Amino acid sequence: MKIRELLLITLSAGLILLSGCGAEQNPTVTEEGEDSYARASLFCDVNFWEPPSWSTEEGTITGDITEKTGLALDITVPPQNADAQLSLMLLNDDLPDIISLTNETTISQLITSGKVWDLEEFLKRYCPESHLLKSFPEDIKRELIKRDGGWYAYPSHMNSQDSRKIWKPSSKFYEDWTNYNDNNAIIWNRELLEKAGLTVEEVQTEEQVLAAWDKMKNMHLDVDGEAVIPLLVDGKGYIDPTVKFLEYTFGAERVDENGNYRDILLQPQAEHALLFLNEAIRNGYAAPEQLTYENTKIKSLMAGGNVFCFIGNVANSGIDFTKWVSSGPVLSSGGGDTGAGQKSESTYRLAEHICIKRLQKPGTGSGMDRLYDQR
Repeated sequence: MKIRELLLITLSAGLILLSGCGAEQNPTVTEEGEDSYARASLFCDVNFWEPPSWSTEEGTITGDITEKTGLALDITVPPQNADAQLSLMLLNDDLPDIISLTNETTISQLITSGKVWDLEEFLKRYCPESHLLKSFPEDIKRELIKRDGGWYAYPSHMNSQDSRKIWKPSSKFYEDWTNYNDNNAIIWNRELLEKAGLTVEEVQTEEQVLAAWDKMKNMHLDVDGEAVIPLLVDGKGYIDPTVKFLEYTFGAERVDENGNYRDILLQPQAEHALLFLNEAIRNGYAAPEQLTYENTKIKSLMAGGNVFCFIGNVANSGIDFTKWVSSGPVLSSGGGDTGAGQKSESTYRLAEHICIKRLQKPGTGSGMDRLYDQR
């Protein structure tokens, strides 16, 4: 079953990991006049997310959330090295109340540490009437349990047969969008593509793409004094948007020929994708330091007009879409069908909220239930 991550988090939906064996203190309870609410800390590793300053005033978005959920959040989003900071917090047993994560290794470490609530246990204890206990997609739940050994997580975005039964598409357009849309793509700078004398139809195959990058490199163009970058990958998170796009576009899947789950990195098409990216870097089309860039750096480069081609999450690139064009999947020289755009299997996106066990105050469970209410 295909598991796909997207570095996307919203305040009203995220992947929840509820943590189990930490300190025993409760979140701060604040009283203002006749109102009272729990104040909890939230740590997020999605560095391009810019959360608002949390206000509890009436008429504000966050104030309305607090009124309906009984929760107010103190949010921390480190600009870099979030995983290292979180590891140090774990070592010192000083974790925040709620953690939103995209890194599967860190998620695994937290679960192994015993500091993560099983979501079903948490809700049954603090909010037994929760709609999450009744309407969570069972196929997604099975995959989360298979991955983590328990139901510790609530995905920010879900697409599966069961989820589509619960949340039916409002139109054929939305149904097609859900089934086939993908933020990960290869896109080309329209102006630079024209300067290279190329069309979208001429950058369809693996060989054509490599030739286009080579041509641009040897043209030695610059834009406003900055050398043109033949290829830009999606920074330090390149494994998700960049490599994943190449894996799927070359036909890799998460099942073997018998339909059994198999790690995608064990598929020959995934090896092909890595070799393709390696060739691009060795030939100087993409600089090795791109693999360390933060999202802010990616957006800055994309805005400069000197990037010829980008492979990654276009939703987080900050581009003017009128200036860019997608060439669709890159057709592999090895033949075979592309897997790009196919979402017949269950998918979910990882941005995981983790609640440390000190978040034990009665009412917090019902607050979390309402926070994730999609009715």
